[in-house]
Amino acid sequence: MATEEELKGIAAQLRCPDGHHGVQVGDNMNETNMQMTVQTIAALKLQDADRVLELGYGNAGHVADLFGSASNMTYTGADISETMQSEACRMNKELTDRHPESISFDCYDGGNLPYSNAAFNKIFTVNTLYFWSNPSAMLQELARVAEPSALLAITFASKTFMQTLPFTQYGFTLYEPEDLTSFLETSSWKILEIIQKQEHVRSKVGDMVERIYYVLVLQRR
Repeated sequence: MATEEELKGIAAQLRCPDGHHGVQVGDNMNETNMQMTVQTIAALKLQDADRVLELGYGNAGHVADLFGSASNMTYTGADISETMQSEACRMNKELTDRHPESISFDCYDGGNLPYSNAAFNKIFTVNTLYFWSNPSAMLQELARVAEPSALLAITFASKTFMQTLPFTQYGFTLYEPEDLTSFLETSSWKILEIIQKQEHVRSKVGDMVERIYYVLVLQRR
């Protein structure tokens, strides 16, 4: 059984992967979150010339498939981890060399996005919600960089599931969809759809678990 310090270390790395261990965490997250990411991208119904923003791209092992799903697309990633930025650039070098004006992997401070108003029409994020220090402010910042009627997909594992994982007591805020209602009612976003999925995955401490997760599809008012 992992010690308290080990669990705190896992939680910290999941929040912001760092260093050699962070690279390994990024690889693991890419593998275990792939179906969540695939379902999230599918919910956005990407089309030609979409301008896509992702919060928390990790090592971006999914971006080649995403970028190949439509023509004349631009993809911008924003992540708080410099380690993940380096890994994403390394793993996608061939792709970015072919499309230098269309793909970028950026770092940001976790609150203020370094982009102009109405810059994107499709936005998504997978398993970052737990770490938003101010969800209302983050939703408003996402609305700022979203054009009118833009889509936002927020994907997260259920509170019921996450509470079974020993490391989530350290720095995670857990949600069910209804827990987000108060934030959304006062935001610039309206709910279009709540998609519920479940899958069997290996947890960060090595156990096989059944994960229930949600894809919350929102539209800019």
